Amino acid sequence: FKNFPTESEIDALLDRVRRNPSNTRLYMHPKVLSALNVYKGGALEMTPNDMNFNRIIDHWNGVPIVTSYNFSETEALATA
Repeated sequence: FKNFPTESEIDALLDRVRRNPSNTRLYMHPKVLSALNVYKGGALEMTPNDMNFNRIIDHWNGVPIVTSYNFSETEALATA
């Protein structure tokens, strides 16, 4: 993605909509979710006994992430 949102921009988006995990969702194309994995990768820590490197993100600051192929790849980034 050329104009992929930063972590701060996603946080600001959720602040602008007055996020409430009970009634707020982040909807995105699965490719966008895959691109978000870059934010988690640097925060993971593994030990010699770990056999699974889990980079899956299913919530952002408590807000559930919902993916759908009904979004086109060109609509992946939206403004608030």
